Amino acid sequence: MPDAGNVFRFCLSRKIIRRVLPTAKKCVILILACRSDGMADVTDSKSVGGDTVRVQVPPSAPEKSTSFDRGLSIFFALYFLPMTWYTCREKVSNRKLWRLITMKEAIVAKLTAKDDKYACALSDKIISESQETDEWYEYFDDFASLLDHPKSLVRNRVLYILAANAQWDEENRFDSIISDFLTHITDEKPITARQCIKALAQVGLTKPQYIPRILSCLQDADLSRYKDSMRPLIEKDMEETKKTLATSCHGKRAVL
Repeated sequence: MPDAGNVFRFCLSRKIIRRVLPTAKKCVILILACRSDGMADVTDSKSVGGDTVRVQVPPSAPEKSTSFDRGLSIFFALYFLPMTWYTCREKVSNRKLWRLITMKEAIVAKLTAKDDKYACALSDKIISESQETDEWYEYFDDFASLLDHPKSLVRNRVLYILAANAQWDEENRFDSIISDFLTHITDEKPITARQCIKALAQVGLTKPQYIPRILSCLQDADLSRYKDSMRPLIEKDMEETKKTLATSCHGKRAVL
């Protein structure tokens, strides 16, 4: 059984008593002070105003002292130690939540930053890491919120980031954005349209249930809005994506 004084000092060092139960702290300090080593300062009756002398006060009964120690130790162990654990856990949870909120705000801000070079480098990092780990999947909704960003460079980055994270989408969040994603096949910016078409190849490979819908949208896409210099490039991208997805479908049928 731990000594009551040690348990009290442990709780005091964690600031539990001062924060949670200040009245109990004062009471316990008073109790421990009363249970000192039995020495007291007494004035010499023959020389009032002179030096004080220390006299020995008889100690209390040992059996009562032992019972008191045990009782106080049990009180601290059962009351304050669980509270210490709960308080520490709550602090850790709050710190994690704050970091998560800060990170989400930072991710959106960095991907939409005016410094395109920096934003592009961050995007490449996210895409590369998303090929190997689901670390960035928790920000899926934040990435999806940028699909219709007015800046085409932001849309370009987000299309590839979402495609890279499609493989980790066990929660099927892609179902809620696939329609919006497909509209960028004919994005107002031809470069963004090309990025979308290329990204759809990866989406289809990881989400084969979308392949019929992707192929249908590619087939019905109206490219008349684009200049003659860009239209052939977009058509070429479409053919490559169709071929990739068709090959994937045939391969799976052969296995079946």
